Amino acid sequence: VLLSFTATLYRSCCYDRELITCPQFPLPVPSFHEKDIFLLKFTKNGTIQWARSFDTQQTSALVLFPYGAEDIAISPSGNVSIVGIFEPNAPDLDPSIDVAAVTGAGGQDAFAVQLDSAGYLPGSTLPSFEVTTTADTGAGSLRRALEFANHTPTPDTITFNIPGAGPHTISPLSPLPALPYPVSLDGLTQPGASAGSWPPDLRIVIDGTSAGSGANGFDLDSKYLDHPRFIRGLVIQNFDGYALDVGLGYRALTVSDCFIGTSLDGTTAQPNGAGGIYDESGNVTYFSPELLNAYGVAGGGTFGRNLISGNGGPGLFVEDGGFTTIQNNYIGTTVTGASALPNAGAGILLDGNTTVGGAPAARYFTIGGLIASEANLIAYNGGGGVRLGLVRSARISGNSIHSNGGLGIEFSSSTPLGNDVADQDDGSPNNAMNHPIIERAILSGGQTLVDGWLDGIPGGRFRLEFFTSSSADPSGSGEGETFLGASWVETSRGPAVFSVTLPAVGTGQVISATATADERSTNGEGTSQFSPAVTVVAPNVTTFADSGPGSFRQALMDANNHAGPDILVLDPGLAGQVLKPTTDLPPITGETTIQAPEGFVLSGNNTRRPLTINAPGQEVTLINLILEDGSADDGAGILHIDGTLNLRRCIIRDCTATGDGGGLAVQAGVVNVEDCRFTGNHADGSGGGIVRLGGDLNVDRALLDGNTAGVSGGGGYCAEGVFGQPSQSSDYRNTTFCNNSAPLGGGFRRDSSQGSADLSFCTIVENTASTSGGGISAALGDLTAVNCIVSLNTAPAVTNAENISAIDNFIGGDPQLGPLRDNGGFVPTFALLTGSPAINAFPSSSATGTDARQAPRSSGDRADRGAFEFYEGPSAEDAPSYSSWANKLPIGVRGETDDPNGDGISNLESMYFGLYALGSNDVQRFGLRRSDSGDVVLSYSVPIWMSGTDVSSSIWVADELPSTGNPNPWSAAPPSVELGSTTANIDYELALPVDAIPRKIATFRFSTDVP
Repeated sequence: VLLSFTATLYRSCCYDRELITCPQFPLPVPSFHEKDIFLLKFTKNGTIQWARSFDTQQTSALVLFPYGAEDIAISPSGNVSIVGIFEPNAPDLDPSIDVAAVTGAGGQDAFAVQLDSAGYLPGSTLPSFEVTTTADTGAGSLRRALEFANHTPTPDTITFNIPGAGPHTISPLSPLPALPYPVSLDGLTQPGASAGSWPPDLRIVIDGTSAGSGANGFDLDSKYLDHPRFIRGLVIQNFDGYALDVGLGYRALTVSDCFIGTSLDGTTAQPNGAGGIYDESGNVTYFSPELLNAYGVAGGGTFGRNLISGNGGPGLFVEDGGFTTIQNNYIGTTVTGASALPNAGAGILLDGNTTVGGAPAARYFTIGGLIASEANLIAYNGGGGVRLGLVRSARISGNSIHSNGGLGIEFSSSTPLGNDVADQDDGSPNNAMNHPIIERAILSGGQTLVDGWLDGIPGGRFRLEFFTSSSADPSGSGEGETFLGASWVETSRGPAVFSVTLPAVGTGQVISATATADERSTNGEGTSQFSPAVTVVAPNVTTFADSGPGSFRQALMDANNHAGPDILVLDPGLAGQVLKPTTDLPPITGETTIQAPEGFVLSGNNTRRPLTINAPGQEVTLINLILEDGSADDGAGILHIDGTLNLRRCIIRDCTATGDGGGLAVQAGVVNVEDCRFTGNHADGSGGGIVRLGGDLNVDRALLDGNTAGVSGGGGYCAEGVFGQPSQSSDYRNTTFCNNSAPLGGGFRRDSSQGSADLSFCTIVENTASTSGGGISAALGDLTAVNCIVSLNTAPAVTNAENISAIDNFIGGDPQLGPLRDNGGFVPTFALLTGSPAINAFPSSSATGTDARQAPRSSGDRADRGAFEFYEGPSAEDAPSYSSWANKLPIGVRGETDDPNGDGISNLESMYFGLYALGSNDVQRFGLRRSDSGDVVLSYSVPIWMSGTDVSSSIWVADELPSTGNPNPWSAAPPSVELGSTTANIDYELALPVDAIPRKIATFRFSTDVP
């Protein structure tokens, strides 16, 4: 019930009653003999909620409270009587009431009024919230409606019904009243206005040309959390400040169907000087399709869209916000979306979320979404498309972002932020998330095939989104003009490699990508910057013919004859095929990149060397190639004569050299090897896997296994400088040598007094030498071995120790390793098992970078020896699909299925599952299997160290799918288990029919309240 009335107030008073005390509010004393407005709000049972007065200058002051519920009476007819006291000599508002008869009242200073059963004062005129004139003041004006709304803290909606066809322009002559209470403004109530299609037919323009310096269109500052409000159907233009200034306390506001900073037709700029919208609340939705139901409209992709363009600052500036959604807007364009109407600053600027002396508060920003109707068009703005400042969790998804003055997505700078190893940096913006790396984009067979990788934070799950644009930014980074598609990747076991098929894109267009972390990732749910752009090309190697157009040989010849950089683009149709040239291929002599599709093999057919590199001063890069069955004197797989050679994710296998270097021979120049495997190669001389005869050799994250040499260095060999260039350096890092053999130095041998040879974080095990040095041997020069495991080799494991500088190594004994297998990363590794003496063997301050899987080298103050860094949790031996880095997360299981055929049947084989361990309470057994009846069975076992306690209530499964809000079919209650004296396992099993498995992400967490 709300009572409003006017009275002459001779003296201002305040009674400390009920809910409010006087010192909480200012209490100015109005002038004598003025008419003031009084408001009292109370329930029908007599509870006073608040009381307030407003003098003629709209200065807020408290009105005195009635003495309590005893001064309010409800008659049998339902009427409510209220008694209050003014002093001195306030006249009775209703002379017909016998004041003396009212309990608690007395004398000339008492008053009493009576409301009818509907809560109205008989004969009163209710305030109107309908705007019926374009005048700045007076009855029916927008200003008067705002003033009325300010007198009622209950939610109000201001509507428009101005006579005439319109459009109608309201031009305030001074700043409009600020809105401290929840108020909606609905321009679509004006007759003739509509928003059923794009562009909307808007009939109300609020023009701030004459509103004064610094004036905003609307200042909103409501602290009422439970009253959602909206602003829609307005053109707000030409204010000196912002069109909307949403204060820190505002909650649950939705802005839709508005033109901010443009003309009525959306084609020319009518700028708001400071910018379009300033939002300090961070709890605003700038249109979302979720409003469709609220409005009762079955809308499509354009319904509710805002046009935010032409402003003098950023289009949207959200600072220190909490939950902001920005969807389906045009920002920086004309109403058609095809032409520029830029905001002078960034399209969207997100900042704030600053905390001193503590953890930052949760902030969640959503820009765009997963369906087309949620995407924003952000283009042509003077600054970046989306610029992030002190923001940690901004999800930017599915938008069209292009042709902006800065980057498409900026992290506090117009310069792209580079990636770091395993994404270990932290903080704002968006935890400086790593972006994907696209290695190639090929148009083939009416599709665009995109390959690359993401070095995300370990244990993460990421949605990769791919975009095409006509050109890259000047920085080389992409923007994202057209969304092409998305794919999910995991980084639970090292960097994630992706190969996706997207719709056809014309050659010459560029492809870029972003990565968005889901809630499982430990660095939040934000989005990366756009990746560097890669140009779409057509393949130039399309056939297995040994010569002629489209052949590998012809492409090499063309590259050698071309002065600039060249790329050999192998058709994806060659994946898994073996190419066997009938004669030697020409050496590569110029700057060339060759990237092969998955499983492509270039074979020497046991008669010739697959590749020779002789490119002085040039750089050659080989990616994803498999070279096999080579035969030559030196370097039977690859002979590097000069220049710079980069080998990435290549396999060189089963090659035989009559001289040195069964797999690779380096004579001069520089060779960089990353994520490669040399296996099954042989040299009659030295270096069964790799030999360095001169130049510099850098090997990181490699595997040399099963190689043999007739003289020395079964795995690797460093020789004295020859071929006119001194031997400079051999640097092996995060590399595994195993099952190699030679008479001298089964794993690695140095016979050079020149340059240096270093082994760091290497695992050298199970190698054999018939004479000496089963693991490593150094006859000439110094060999440095740091933080290595040298064990399980034939004795002696190390020879010529006087030439070896050994620092923090584990030599001899049992390092407790799992088998050689895929533990993540690009090459197999030996995992350290729980209890290995190599775990936490030295201070982490001595460790930098990552291990052989690109997992961080340290998770605390200690780090491990060898190529593999151990993390608490299920071992790779027992749980090959488990995440090794998730020990910091709650116990939980994640299952995901998809429907690849669109037939409603989930594909069990594509289901991802993993385990997350909390402390020592690891889930001991976890399984996902198909039963004999065809059901999918989820099972787990949890050890509990607690006696005599029923812990069934401490273990729970989420009862709905977080991403959808739908019921979780696996949410049956866990079994009740009464534990024994010490320990027990809770065994839990659930079965579901295949067609009942959710096709979207489901999360199950098991929590125990025990140590």
